[in-house]
Amino acid sequence: MTFFYRLWRGGQLSLRRQFLRHIISSLSLYALSCSSSGLVGGECAAGYTNCDGWCVDLSSEVDHCGACDSPCVGEQVCQSGACSDEMEGVQETPRRGGSGGQVETLPRGSGGSFEPVQEMPGSGGFLPVTGTGGVAGWGGALGGMGGQIGPGGSGGSLVCNSSPLVTECAGSCVDVSSDPLHCGFCGNYCPSGLCASVACLGATSGHMVAICDSLGNVGPSGRRLFSNSVFLSGENLVRILAYGEYSSPSVIDAARGALADGAILKGRAYALTESYDAAEVLDLQRQDYDAFVVYDQPLAPPGNLATLATNWSSTVEDFVEEGGVVVVTTGGGGQGEMQDLISGLNILSTSGTTDHTGQSYYLQSPGDALALGVFSPYLATETSCTFNTSDSPSGLNVFVTSDIHPNIAVGNPGAIHRIILP
Repeated sequence: MTFFYRLWRGGQLSLRRQFLRHIISSLSLYALSCSSSGLVGGECAAGYTNCDGWCVDLSSEVDHCGACDSPCVGEQVCQSGACSDEMEGVQETPRRGGSGGQVETLPRGSGGSFEPVQEMPGSGGFLPVTGTGGVAGWGGALGGMGGQIGPGGSGGSLVCNSSPLVTECAGSCVDVSSDPLHCGFCGNYCPSGLCASVACLGATSGHMVAICDSLGNVGPSGRRLFSNSVFLSGENLVRILAYGEYSSPSVIDAARGALADGAILKGRAYALTESYDAAEVLDLQRQDYDAFVVYDQPLAPPGNLATLATNWSSTVEDFVEEGGVVVVTTGGGGQGEMQDLISGLNILSTSGTTDHTGQSYYLQSPGDALALGVFSPYLATETSCTFNTSDSPSGLNVFVTSDIHPNIAVGNPGAIHRIILP
């Protein structure tokens, strides 16, 4: 049936008419109660005529239309004993396609019937489902054919205006007040799967990291320690704001390389934005960035870093409490004031640093996320140091590396990881 319909749609109307003509002729002959000669007791039943030994209905037989041996020609059909180019009882019944599609016309036999067209939503319109075939009446015309699936309508522009909190995200209208994939704004995924009142429930912890290494000539373990810190953020795409106004080119290049290597090792992606204007850090927001990195600032003027800490402290605190990551590196060089920034941002209370170049770092907390892939011990390269601090390690204030083997003592930390609970 599908094959026949495709031919009919392609312009082969003659096949349709010939098919209908022979089916009607066959049904007419089948309706007779004839012997092998086509006669009943030597006579045809009422309404049928003996033509060459066969009982035929002269009103509809195309080879004997109106009289024996009087055939219709070409594509004509026999109706009421006369040849005709059209077939009575065949109606062209429109069926609705999708909005923007072409309307198809389908035949319906006089003895057949159609089931009601079912509808289901299409993109921009309604898409009719194929109807069931009609049942041919006894001696009547061929039953109706099933409806054809019409093309769906073309979609229009997406307009999301049912609520101020409903907006378009990735081609769909979403409610950012409750959608865990777009909580508060598009793309803000809630790891807990819960979003209410434009905020993730069960928010992730924030992290603050201080590393006593400028990264200028750091080895593989030091690079891994740094990249592990930045990728503490759970997002697949980590958005990083890095401040380097008073950094040296070698420090910046080393940090970029460590990030690139870390992304490959972790199978993650990142977007790095570097700022050289301290005022821009005041615009730091969790919805824009996942990590804030401060490169070592050996070229900072005296007293400048303590001022930055005072100006930034509130912004950084809010960022971390919302699940952000803050990483600060220092090699202990320059004016030796990076400790003022680290203390002022409340990462670690430190009075200064001690040079540790050429000596060994030991993992004090190998189970910490920063220690993944880091050797113990490993060599502290040029511009490496340890922090002088009175703080003690704890579950939320982790000494990741130090200058002494953990079986001997805690020692002074080379890297510290402070966890901020939500």
